[in-house]
Amino acid sequence: MVLAGDFEEDVRRLTGERGVDLVVDPVGGDRLAGSLNSLAREGRYLVVGAVGGDVPQVKVDSLMRKNLDVSGIGWGAFWAEQPFFLQQQWAELLPLLEAGKLAPVLGRRYPLDQASQALLELDQRRARGKVLLDVR
Repeated sequence: MVLAGDFEEDVRRLTGERGVDLVVDPVGGDRLAGSLNSLAREGRYLVVGAVGGDVPQVKVDSLMRKNLDVSGIGWGAFWAEQPFFLQQQWAELLPLLEAGKLAPVLGRRYPLDQASQALLELDQRRARGKVLLDVR
């Protein structure tokens, strides 16, 4: 698969112009508009962070056009109030991982002494999947 490098264009092409059902956004900032535009009708946009620096601001009219749902996911605040949840979550996820029913997208792997390169890949938004640090 060859990607054009333009997120919205790639989504349109790969989904036959339909759009995606879900966007999970840990970046925020200037990615908001493109992410909302890439959603299919009745799609969901999950804000899980703002590593881009700015917390995204959503104009309600952009949501109404395609009946979109936006949710803020504050994992740290949620976990602080319900510390048992993490253990419960892993009890449900681990069997799925072991059975091969979940396939996380893994990106480049870096040795620990190249952690700065891994951070640079994230900062420059070149990462595809999870960037891994190998501590061995």
